[in-house]
Amino acid sequence: MDLGRLLKTDAPFEPDLLLRPLDIQELELGPAYLCMHLRAFTVSLRSDSLRVLRVLHIDSGESVRALGKLLKHAGGNIITLEIDLSLPVTPSGRVGWVDPLKDNWQKLHVSTCTKLESIFLPVFLGYRKQPVGEPIVGILSQVPPTLRKVTIYATGLCRLMTVQECTAYKVNDLDEALSPIRFPHLQQCLIQECPDWAHSAPGGYWPKCVSAVRRALKGLHERRLLTMVGDDSDSE
Repeated sequence: MDLGRLLKTDAPFEPDLLLRPLDIQELELGPAYLCMHLRAFTVSLRSDSLRVLRVLHIDSGESVRALGKLLKHAGGNIITLEIDLSLPVTPSGRVGWVDPLKDNWQKLHVSTCTKLESIFLPVFLGYRKQPVGEPIVGILSQVPPTLRKVTIYATGLCRLMTVQECTAYKVNDLDEALSPIRFPHLQQCLIQECPDWAHSAPGGYWPKCVSAVRRALKGLHERRLLTMVGDDSDSE
């Protein structure tokens, strides 16, 4: 069954009713019925059809593992993979919140995406200074050397206004993970600031943040691969 180039869905469906595998090049999944959709497409997609996959609201270890099974089945021809988190929107909701990728990134099976050129990954910089490398660097360790662009959706980027803060969050781990030896075809590392509704950024933070991150990601900056885009659309 050919559903064309792009399929966006937030309604459940029953894969057992299909007469033949789905031929979809681009698939975007939102928060509704996420685990159900991931499991359904794992058994209903043609294994060689998918080129672009966007999973925009990962909210549990279960959804990470379900995504991994889909990638294991249909990741061979994917060139663009976009993953984003579903963050609690209030400060109280983030108390005790744990990134679902943290203990499950190994189960993503990103290594099966042997043609991957572009990946979008989320990072949350919270009050607890957990290393950025958990799990972003781990995921990148699975990515094949075909990679050309990395986009990082960073929530809480305003917490990186000094070199000391970058060190505490181990931002430099990203520099090592994206070395020219590991990714010889890399053309850009884009850090996109995401709005943080649960935290107000201090005035004048953006130039300080750009300066600190550039120093932490010295290798990427010197190779002219680093781009930073603020929530107000200013870019550096």
